[in-house]
Amino acid sequence: MALRAPGWVEGAALFVGGRAYDATPDGSGYVRIAREWREGDVIDLRLPLALRVEPTPDDADTVAFLRGP
Repeated sequence: MALRAPGWVEGAALFVGGRAYDATPDGSGYVRIAREWREGDVIDLRLPLALRVEPTPDDADTVAFLRGP
Protein backbone atom coordinates (compact mmCIF):
# COMPACT_ATOMS: atom_id res chain seq x y z
CA MET A 1 0.00 0.00 0.00
CA ALA A 2 1.25 3.53 -0.74
CA LEU A 3 0.09 6.60 1.18
CA ARG A 4 0.76 10.11 -0.10
CA ALA A 5 2.91 12.24 2.21
CA PRO A 6 2.49 15.87 1.06
CA GLY A 7 5.65 17.97 0.80
CA TRP A 8 4.42 20.42 3.44
CA VAL A 9 4.23 17.73 6.15
CA GLU A 10 6.95 17.49 8.77
CA GLY A 11 6.84 14.96 11.55
CA ALA A 12 4.28 12.54 10.13
CA ALA A 13 3.51 9.50 12.26
CA LEU A 14 2.25 6.16 10.99
CA PHE A 15 0.84 3.25 12.95
CA VAL A 16 -0.15 -0.05 11.38
CA GLY A 17 -1.98 -2.61 13.45
CA GLY A 18 -1.26 -0.54 16.57
CA ARG A 19 2.52 -0.47 16.05
CA ALA A 20 4.70 2.42 14.92
CA TYR A 21 5.80 2.19 11.29
CA ASP A 22 8.40 4.25 9.42
CA ALA A 23 6.63 7.29 7.93
CA THR A 24 9.56 8.47 5.80
CA PRO A 25 8.36 9.08 2.22
CA ASP A 26 10.31 7.67 -0.71
CA GLY A 27 11.59 9.81 -3.59
CA SER A 28 8.12 9.99 -5.15
CA GLY A 29 6.50 11.36 -1.96
CA TYR A 30 4.79 8.17 -0.84
CA VAL A 31 5.09 6.15 2.35
CA ARG A 32 5.02 2.53 1.33
CA ILE A 33 3.72 -0.22 3.58
CA ALA A 34 4.92 -3.69 2.64
CA ARG A 35 3.64 -6.29 5.06
CA GLU A 36 1.42 -9.27 5.42
CA TRP A 37 -2.00 -7.93 6.31
CA ARG A 38 -4.18 -9.41 9.02
CA GLU A 39 -7.90 -9.14 9.45
CA GLY A 40 -8.71 -6.08 11.54
CA ASP A 41 -5.45 -4.21 10.77
CA VAL A 42 -5.92 -0.46 11.05
CA ILE A 43 -3.80 2.25 9.42
CA ASP A 44 -3.41 5.45 11.44
CA LEU A 45 -1.58 8.19 9.50
CA ARG A 46 -1.07 11.45 11.35
CA LEU A 47 -0.14 14.51 9.31
CA PRO A 48 0.50 17.47 11.62
CA LEU A 49 -0.50 20.91 10.36
CA ALA A 50 2.44 22.97 11.61
CA LEU A 51 2.43 26.73 11.07
CA ARG A 52 5.10 27.87 8.60
CA VAL A 53 6.15 31.08 6.89
CA GLU A 54 6.92 31.26 3.15
CA PRO A 55 7.70 34.20 0.87
CA THR A 56 5.04 34.91 -1.74
CA PRO A 57 5.99 33.98 -5.32
CA ASP A 58 5.73 37.52 -6.69
CA ASP A 59 7.30 39.49 -3.80
CA ALA A 60 10.04 38.11 -1.54
CA ASP A 61 9.39 40.96 0.93
CA THR A 62 5.87 39.69 1.56
CA VAL A 63 5.33 36.45 3.45
CA ALA A 64 2.42 34.09 3.85
CA PHE A 65 1.60 32.18 7.03
CA LEU A 66 0.52 28.68 6.08
CA ARG A 67 -0.95 25.76 7.98
CA GLY A 68 -1.45 22.77 5.72
CA PRO A 69 -1.43 22.84 1.92
